[in-house]
Parts: sequence; C-alpha cells; structure tokens
Amino acid sequence: MDTALTLWSRHHDSPVRPGRLAKIINAMVVVCREPKAFYGHDLVAILEHLDTSHPFEYSYVMLTLCTSGVHIRRKQVRRLYSFVESEDLHNHDTLAMTVLAMNCVVREHHNRNLISYLRKPIKRLKKLQHEDGSFGNIHTSGLATQALMAAAEDHPDWNLTKALDFFLKEQQPDGSFGNLLATLTVLPVLAGHTYGHLLNATCHDEEQSSATGVVTTSGSGHVLLKAMPALANVPIVSSTSSEPKLVTVRYSLWIGNNITENHTLPITVPANTSFYEIMKVAAEENEKFEFSASLWPNGHYVHTLAGLKEDRSENHYWLLCLNNNGVDKTVFVDTGVDDYYPQDNDNLVFWYKKI
Repeated sequence: MDTALTLWSRHHDSPVRPGRLAKIINAMVVVCREPKAFYGHDLVAILEHLDTSHPFEYSYVMLTLCTSGVHIRRKQVRRLYSFVESEDLHNHDTLAMTVLAMNCVVREHHNRNLISYLRKPIKRLKKLQHEDGSFGNIHTSGLATQALMAAAEDHPDWNLTKALDFFLKEQQPDGSFGNLLATLTVLPVLAGHTYGHLLNATCHDEEQSSATGVVTTSGSGHVLLKAMPALANVPIVSSTSSEPKLVTVRYSLWIGNNITENHTLPITVPANTSFYEIMKVAAEENEKFEFSASLWPNGHYVHTLAGLKEDRSENHYWLLCLNNNGVDKTVFVDTGVDDYYPQDNDNLVFWYKKI
C-alpha cells in the first residue's frame, strides 16, 4: 500500500530507491503478481529509468531487470564489468551480486560472449571459500554460493557440498539463519535455486510443487528439503503431530479519539494464528466485528469495521494497536494484519480515530 500511495503522489520524482523497487518487483513475481500492472503502474519500466551510484544496488537492479525480461544494454554490461574488474573492489557481496547479474545476461539473453569476462570474478569468488565451506558471514556465503551455482555449467570446480553443510550447521532452532537478510539469501540455495531463476518462476499447483522441492519441518523446527538433487543426502523428517497450543486474545474496537464506543471479544485460537484470521473468527461471532479489507501485494488493508469506513478527507483511520498496559500506554502496531501473530493474553485494538 505504501508503495502504491508513493507512486500515486509523486509522478515526476523518483518514487522509491532503485534497490527497494527491485525487491518489490521480485517479491511480486514470487507471489505470482504482475509487476508491470501494479495499480496502473509498470514497476519494471519505472526501474529501467532509475539510476544509482552504488555498485551493489546497481548490480541488483540489473539482475532484476534481466529476470524481468528487459534487454540489458552494452553500456550497462560494461558498467557491471567495471565493478568486478576493479582491484579496489573488496566488497564480496558486490562481487557475488555482479556475477549473478552478468550470468543472467549470459544465460537468458544468449550473450555467451560474456563468459570470458566472468572467469576472473568467478575465480576470485572461489578463492574466498573457507575450509568450513563458508565465504565469510552467512549473507555473503549465500550470495557467493548463488553466484557460483549460477555459473556452475562453465565453472564446476568448487565445493558446493561444503557450502551446504555450512548452511545447515548454521541454521537456528527457529529455522532462520540468524537474520532476515541472511535467511533470504540462503533459502534459494537450499532449494537448488538462485535469484536468477526468477525469470522462469511459475505459479505451481500443489502437485507440481511437490516435485520441485518442498520445505518441511523437523521436530526441532529446522528446515529440511525433499527431492532436490543437490541435497540428496539431507534426511527427510516428518513433523511430529501433537495437540495445538491455544492462546486467548482480547480483541476490541474503539471508536473516536476519546473512545466513545467500545466493543470487546475474547477469542481463543491455536498459537501462531495471524490477526487477520482472528478478525474473521470475531466477525463470525459478532456482527459488530464484521469488516471489509482491500487486498494489496503485501496483504490485507482493513478500511471498514463496525459499519465505519475510513475517511481520508477527514483523516479518520482504523489503526491497529496493542493495549497490554492501559489506554495511556497503547502502542501502534506497524505490522500488517496478515503478518501479526498475537501472543497469549494480548489485548489487540482496532481504533477508529483522527490523526
């Protein structure tokens, strides 16, 4: 929603950073949304006309344009090559991202003349691999592994097995790899893919996805992968079944800045239920909690509750709040209803107020 509003309100200025727009485009492709028809905007065309002086961001933008089917011009390729040719380039993340972008041009635009230009940067990447299989920190290791996987057809002589072993050893009990950025770079590797595969991304049905690698969860919560050739030695462990833990959430509607109207429902649901699902349960129990929401690329945007619709002309909005410590200490929730998972005994409030 924030992206759409920004694009609507700023037609002539650069609406978002190129790197951020590239992330949005890739995210839309992954969830089977068309970035060339985003509420009247062609995000790919907008990205084509944005520029950045940062080598990593530029390489990421070029990779995104390449996987979006845009023809990468010679001057853009020359600029990419200037990054990896420079002896002053000590940023290994940039080196890996540039190799990914150049390899996309080679593979997807049939420009095999570039293969010789990739030899030097790929050789540099290979030298970065440590004895434990890593290439530095987890994020850098994920990018470097993706870059070498993308170029494996012409440069197979490096140790993928050790890299995979390193990632699996570093996986945290919650299934992540330390932080969101690191996790986003490692998961494609464990699925046998790279960022460059987004060009061929398709919306699989359940049957197809089971043949291309399915993420399952072990009893300890770790991610395991089925049926990927590169991970043939990874054990498949079924999830253990048990009675779900239940949580009780107090869900309230406050109307007016001075809270002239207040409705509250206790809702009991399984743990790890999103607030959006809780809202649907509440709406079934009490008509006061019926709501309307618009579906945006990043989730549902609630605009109407209890028969009251937001009024932008008067700056009246429905705001999601957490009220665990009294009205005076109510805090606004900056996460969407689809991505917010209340804890037991949380007091969640949708507050209709003027801001």
